[in-house]
Amino acid sequence: MKKIFVKCILGFAILALLAVASYYALLKFYEFKIPYGTWVNGIYVTGLSYDEAAALLLSENTYIPEVKVVDAEGKIHKLVLPEDAYTLTYRIGLEELVIKSDIFGTKQLQMKPFVHIHTEVFDKYLEAQEICKSKTLMQGEERLEIVKEEDGFHLYDSLAYVADIDKVKSVVRNAFENHIDELVLLEENCYNTPAYSEEEQKIYDEYIKLVEFTNTFMMELTIDGEIVYTVDASVLKDWILTNKDGSYKLDRNGDYQLDKAQVKAYAKQISKEVSTYFGAPWEFTTHNGDLIEVKAGNYGRALKVDPLYKALLSGFEQGADSKALLAYELAFSFYVGFGASIGDSYIEVDLEAQEIYMYLDGELVFTSDCVTGDVWRRRETPKGVFYVEYKQRNRVLKGEDYRTPVSYWMHFYNHCGFHDASWRRAFGDEIYLRDGSHGCVNMPPAKAKELYDLVYKGIPVIVY
Repeated sequence: MKKIFVKCILGFAILALLAVASYYALLKFYEFKIPYGTWVNGIYVTGLSYDEAAALLLSENTYIPEVKVVDAEGKIHKLVLPEDAYTLTYRIGLEELVIKSDIFGTKQLQMKPFVHIHTEVFDKYLEAQEICKSKTLMQGEERLEIVKEEDGFHLYDSLAYVADIDKVKSVVRNAFENHIDELVLLEENCYNTPAYSEEEQKIYDEYIKLVEFTNTFMMELTIDGEIVYTVDASVLKDWILTNKDGSYKLDRNGDYQLDKAQVKAYAKQISKEVSTYFGAPWEFTTHNGDLIEVKAGNYGRALKVDPLYKALLSGFEQGADSKALLAYELAFSFYVGFGASIGDSYIEVDLEAQEIYMYLDGELVFTSDCVTGDVWRRRETPKGVFYVEYKQRNRVLKGEDYRTPVSYWMHFYNHCGFHDASWRRAFGDEIYLRDGSHGCVNMPPAKAKELYDLVYKGIPVIVY
């Protein structure tokens, strides 16, 4: 048993020695050759010397040196080196790449060749590119221009980005040599801006002065807690008083002046945009599901122009960031919140169908035939979004040629309202075309009473 054990130990020792000997033999064999199982760029290079492998890779080369260069204006220039401007070699870096990989086992390696730039040809090629062309002023051409744009004043300098040719050459060469795919010249500080002349300095100073004026204050205009307008440089740029020739008017201290007429015009424009009292049309979904636009009437909100105008002037004079609530004129209008819709409770008058519908909290609670304003006599019931201003029992309706007592009166706009019409025997159909009312909405007495009991002051009335 002991003899068998000794033999086993001896056998393992011999195998270990053979493995070590084989390992060192392989190391010796591949000392100046590429190890077993090595592929570079998809080419099998095992057993080749590094010079042989480099030559083989170069013969199969598909690499073309190119760089995308982004200039100061954001324009992309694709630079591809001409063949006589460079030399490629795979020898540099090949040995280091292989040594860093495993000695044994299959190795799929990737490498790009070293790019050796031929300076004289490279410089000539680059100098001909657009990125190296120097900017010059034509005779009589102005260098600086102050432009008023949507967000405020901007200064345009036609010589703001003059390429530093030596710097451009240096960074582009480095990009080619180090396989940098994209280069942004602004980030590499490749531009110089020539100093201003005395006249150019005056233009620059005016630009700074305009910017300071339009940054005097910032005001947020809010409705129901929501910021709906911001008065900043984009607005203030139009508030500078000008002379007849278009130049800016200065006061005795040489400062710009506020054009109060422009401030007032701005306040009026905001009032027009946010007011729904005889303002923008309403979107409305009819009883049969059609989405229509109904012109605005006396239901909604109206913005006070004068308080807003004074608040704008005050904010400017204070010269600080401020907030202003847009105040509403509620006289002659029924207030609804900013962005509010007509809501789920309203009275709908369909003139073509000669029908009245009333909804409360989205539920249809009332319908009736009616007779509206006489079309033939041009007494049509006004279209729009109104509201019930008041309701009254036993009212006498008066006009130039009539005096009519009614039991139920619900006024919504300009002497027009819902009321009973006991003198009519029929309602609906096409009666309104030639035998309509003076503009009111006539109803059967029982239906008028029913509607009177349901309506309340302020409920919207949609006539279309």
